Amino acid sequence: MQFTFQKNGTVIYETTIRHRSQSFNRNGVINDEMLVKWVAIVKKTTNGAQDFSVFCQPDNYDANKKIPSLPDDSTKHRIYCSLKQLQNTVDKVDEIALELYRRILDEVSAVGARVVKIIFKPSSNSTARLMENGDFRVKFQDGRLAVLKKCDDSIHVTNNKIPASLSNEERCMFEYAHKDALLMETFLENAPLKSVKSFPFHFSNNSQFIVNETIETKKEKNLSEQQTNHMISERLNTPVQQLTGKKCQSLNYVPRQSRAPLRTRNFSLKI
Repeated sequence: MQFTFQKNGTVIYETTIRHRSQSFNRNGVINDEMLVKWVAIVKKTTNGAQDFSVFCQPDNYDANKKIPSLPDDSTKHRIYCSLKQLQNTVDKVDEIALELYRRILDEVSAVGARVVKIIFKPSSNSTARLMENGDFRVKFQDGRLAVLKKCDDSIHVTNNKIPASLSNEERCMFEYAHKDALLMETFLENAPLKSVKSFPFHFSNNSQFIVNETIETKKEKNLSEQQTNHMISERLNTPVQQLTGKKCQSLNYVPRQSRAPLRTRNFSLKI
């Protein structure tokens, strides 16, 4: 299989099969002769929704072609404009399309687990990262790594892959840092794109947002600074030392702010 992520947001997923007539040479050695069999393409529409198309390549398709051609045969070429339409499987092609879309979601989520969306320092001896797939990670200077998966409610702590633990103060700091990251994520996703630099986004408890001063207007800059100062005054300027005086409701459970899962929000099919 092969994934291609284009700058315009299009995702191309190709599945391959072995070319049986050319897989073995005279000495019986297996060659890597593969042909593209199915191609799935996810495109963004003008209204922010998605078009999901799936088609089967002919047997003589050139696997080296960079841009696949769409066949006219409707029995092997389908376009889905809604999740309901995709889930309403009628024949084998529909079943393959649904499975390919699930694979795309899994692969995009796996890629998102390695892409840093927001990075900041909640304390002098730790660095926090909110990943694109929703995972939250805090790395301490002594080597410990605390991770909260997007679909989990417990913090997993390791030190060089060996189970470790956090103190009560560190757990409270982790909880507040997680809320700060989600708050910042919500703000950034609703801010004008040209007023914020590309991810990963860096900030600290006493810093301003990083804005692109070369292209933003004076009015937009003043609005961005006002929004920034308001948010920082509420949460981000709270010194880490003050967290020790606050009580956490539980040391084993981290409350989650309500938020749409990233994979659902970014890749849901709409009419």
